[in-house]
Amino acid sequence: MQREGLGYCLATGKSCLSNVNLVKHLQNEVWMGGARMIRSILAVLALGALFTAQSFALGPQGGDLYVTVFAAGRIDVFRNASTPANAVGIAFQITNLNSPSAIAFDGSGTLFEAEQATGNILKFTAPNLGTIFASGLSSPSALAFDLAGNLYVADKANGTVYVFAPDGTRTTFANALKTPVALAFDRTGNLFVGEQASGTITKITPDGTKTIFTGGFINPAGLAFDTAGNLFVADAGSGTVYKVAPDTTKTFIVYSLNTPRGIAFDSAGNFFVAEYAGKHIRRYDPNGVLLSTIDYADLGPYALAIEPSPR
Repeated sequence: MQREGLGYCLATGKSCLSNVNLVKHLQNEVWMGGARMIRSILAVLALGALFTAQSFALGPQGGDLYVTVFAAGRIDVFRNASTPANAVGIAFQITNLNSPSAIAFDGSGTLFEAEQATGNILKFTAPNLGTIFASGLSSPSALAFDLAGNLYVADKANGTVYVFAPDGTRTTFANALKTPVALAFDRTGNLFVGEQASGTITKITPDGTKTIFTGGFINPAGLAFDTAGNLFVADAGSGTVYKVAPDTTKTFIVYSLNTPRGIAFDSAGNFFVAEYAGKHIRRYDPNGVLLSTIDYADLGPYALAIEPSPR
């Protein structure tokens, strides 16, 4: 199965859903080349030349912020997340998805996306070219890769975390979890699972041993580690982002958010939070000082991932 999304416009390095959308897009890009550029691109389109992302993608950049918009069935991509986010703008979109609930990159920069509505995991070999990597899941809610390139998938409907080898072979890694909705690995290969029904974070060692790491949350919907090994938790139920030290000391970092879900760190150590009901993406420094905001006018952002730098 192949899923078509948003292709690139060759001349601008940006994207368009159709020729009509390109004309609208160019109205905002006049400063990049003026009337000559517009005439040139429209001439190319008149000749029927169609350029796909697979042929003319900008290539792995590193630092790009990927955002799922769950209700709209799309992924928005913001170039270079290390710059002030509200000055970047959407570079391109991947569309026609079915309730994209989670995204993650493997070590080579390949994007994987979980579709809650279909129970599928899609693998994108180009921004607009997705194929089914895995299927048959009940409600995939979170994704994470280990250092060996295995994909871990939380299925919140049946309380299970599955592991998929690079060739797609599936095994059960952990079960009897209480609505797992978030995953993150620490530096030593331990998997941390946010459990919505219990409000706890469970630590699972590589051999599958489970212990409760910390608790007291309402809905720990987003997990991410900083470079110092602190676990940041976006609690969608309380509107708070917590920092949990390796010794389990818990600190308020950000509060009064409106349903924070996805959370991700950039290369500078700052973190992004998807404020689902508030319809914002907020960027903070490590101490929780607000740096910038991206506003969403229609539907709220859901899950986040930052593209790794090319190896």
